[in-house]
Amino acid sequence: MLKIILVTLFLSSTAQAYVDLQVGFSYSTRRIEASNADGEIDPDLGEAQSTTKGFNVNWAWYIWETTALELNYAESEERIEDSRSTTANGGAITIKNTDSKVKTITQGVGIRQALASRKSTFIPSISIGYARYITSGETTYLLSDAVGDFEATIERDEETINSSYASVSLAIKITKLMRLALTARAIVPGVEIDKADQNITYSGGLSWIF
Repeated sequence: MLKIILVTLFLSSTAQAYVDLQVGFSYSTRRIEASNADGEIDPDLGEAQSTTKGFNVNWAWYIWETTALELNYAESEERIEDSRSTTANGGAITIKNTDSKVKTITQGVGIRQALASRKSTFIPSISIGYARYITSGETTYLLSDAVGDFEATIERDEETINSSYASVSLAIKITKLMRLALTARAIVPGVEIDKADQNITYSGGLSWIF
């Protein structure tokens, strides 16, 4: 009897099975201008600019009409260039410029639950699962002392953190097989749920079903 039930479930899921392949991209930039002693913005004092760009690939196998096994991969790079001068070592050294790069890779597996049929025009869905969070990077400083200018580079060791993720997405039907996909994904390092809002990525792209 158990074998009959398992075979029935397998055949019913296979009959409805389909794959949703999603490719998304993200880009953001932000500038912070320096202020003088009076609190007024002064372009001559430099500025800091942060640029983040990345991509993600999401493969979901719908074993039932609205429930899928999800595999995902995301990669992003953040670069912060800061030309606001500061002093260190009691004023003996001036930090004239800072160029910092951080690369992040996320690999995840989880469950996706769609909140509407694949035939709907708007298909919201939620996903949760395990994520392997990998970071690395380096920072280069342009320094100046009594002798002259020189550079110093500090590399950030690669760090891997076992994490979890949760995401919310909205697919908008364009054609029978193509959709516009918008996603917000939060990575939670370890079990630190209170830090979920510190690592949220927004992306947009296309998805295809077959």
